[in-house]
Amino acid sequence: EDERQGGDETDTDCGGDLCPPCGLARGCLDNEDCESGNCVAWRCVAVSCSDGLANGSETDVDCGGDCDGCAPGKRCKVDGDCDSGLCAEGQCSWPSCGDGVRNGTEADVDCGGRSCPACPATRACEGPQSCESGVCVDGLCAQARCDDSEHNGDETDLDCGAGCPACLTGERCAVEGDCAAGLSCIAGLCLPESCANQQLDADETAVDCGGSCGPCVEGMACRVDSDCLSQACVTGARGSVCAPARCDDGRLNGAESDVDCGGQCVACSDGKACRGSVDCVSGVCTSGRCAAPLCTDGVLNGTETDVDCGERCPGCGLNQACVRDTDCRSLACEARSCVALASCREIHLRAAQRASDGRYPIDPDGAGGHEPVETRCLMSFAGGGWTLVQRTVWSPGETAPLRTGYSAFWSTAVGASLDGRGFRLPGRWWPLLGVETEHLVVHRARTVQGGGCEPLYYTGEGLWRAPAAGGARVERLVQEVPIHNAAPDAVPLQALFSANDDGPGAGYLESPSSGVPWTYAQGCQTCPVFAGEYFAEPHPMASYLTTNDARGRSLATVCGDATPVGTEVASDFVGVDSMEYFLR
Repeated sequence: EDERQGGDETDTDCGGDLCPPCGLARGCLDNEDCESGNCVAWRCVAVSCSDGLANGSETDVDCGGDCDGCAPGKRCKVDGDCDSGLCAEGQCSWPSCGDGVRNGTEADVDCGGRSCPACPATRACEGPQSCESGVCVDGLCAQARCDDSEHNGDETDLDCGAGCPACLTGERCAVEGDCAAGLSCIAGLCLPESCANQQLDADETAVDCGGSCGPCVEGMACRVDSDCLSQACVTGARGSVCAPARCDDGRLNGAESDVDCGGQCVACSDGKACRGSVDCVSGVCTSGRCAAPLCTDGVLNGTETDVDCGERCPGCGLNQACVRDTDCRSLACEARSCVALASCREIHLRAAQRASDGRYPIDPDGAGGHEPVETRCLMSFAGGGWTLVQRTVWSPGETAPLRTGYSAFWSTAVGASLDGRGFRLPGRWWPLLGVETEHLVVHRARTVQGGGCEPLYYTGEGLWRAPAAGGARVERLVQEVPIHNAAPDAVPLQALFSANDDGPGAGYLESPSSGVPWTYAQGCQTCPVFAGEYFAEPHPMASYLTTNDARGRSLATVCGDATPVGTEVASDFVGVDSMEYFLR
């Protein structure tokens, strides 16, 4: 504490390896230099829940801690870090009906919703379907009442029997007392006493059954379906008799939930009545009707391999269930679980070169190393299989976090692979991804008016250097790489992709002006990464983009009438909206 900035301090008496972290607005080089754990544009700033970093109290990128809960599969420390309210073994769990937490579509803890049992009285509800009683009042399940128009409580029929008013003719009963005066409880129904006198009288179709009495069993005489317990009165050689319920008799009978479906019959189609999900082809019974399966209904149904993913739904995340590769966002299903492959090249080969451009999870160092990271895969250019390892963009706030010390470059993923975001994979993965030592640089130019242009593609080849002896350090990622340009540019540009903080142009890795661990030979001669001397803010520049790329295109081709020419280019009127570096 000498009140001076010295050694490796990033501000007076703070930052670096020996001093305590710096407070807000103090200087920094990487996140470890800040109390907030968030170094942006060389200043310690407060942690944000939308900065694309896992910092502050967050347990995963922009979630957990003081931010919103994390989705299932994300890292967590306590239950409150998760959307589901359940953290198990450091990972947010999927909601279930027995986890002791209100989550998913539940109305209250482990009850209500699409897939859990109905809730008892006094528990929260979203409608009658949430409650055992079928009564939801002011957001709470209420006790059954004799005037609630629901068959609930100890009633023997709708609002009658037991402690409610007596039931009328034809209504269900359990004992004589459930029935109104002059009626007896016969075979579970309130019926006239004549229905138990062992005589064929009144409108009965058989002795003590049919007509105004209870339904008759199979083989007994009937006039209409309602005379029969099976609801099937069939006319044959012996006249009209009660027949067994069948799944093809065109009647709603037996255990069916709708005509000839549900129960022990075939499952019902959408729109038919149901008592539960098993009654429906879709596996979805909502408000007593079969509904089409949705990829957002929170239920494992339809052709899904896991909840709301797989087959016709979006791909499943890592560790979710699958049947085939295409069920997974990673395009890799092993032992019925979605796994991450090592690179975009492996994904492309496994998909028989039919994978599309997009974001995929990869895990170059396999299980037990760095956690899988989502990156962008370019599958449609030059045979596909290109893995994005770094992206710098026009916004200094997005790209500045890539300026880290060597140890952070080596070990840590930075930013997010979403379009427009600064991003870098851990440096230790770069040699693992360069299987064929092929390089692709994709530039999207930006006019002085702020408009974007179509991308330019520059390819190259170069050999990896081995890590320096005695430590996890890449002496130099590649040797000089010829970045190919189409005719009429006869001489390829020479470029050096360096991650060496004491290599050509000393200090590339840690200096404020050139701190991204990727630059061209001789530093800012072509200014592809940062050019603070040309702009008030350190925006990237690349004036050489007037040369033709691998497809024979240049700025004039991709930017059209907005393209500056001649001295205007040299005068910095064209910047680079984004620069992406891919390996294969």
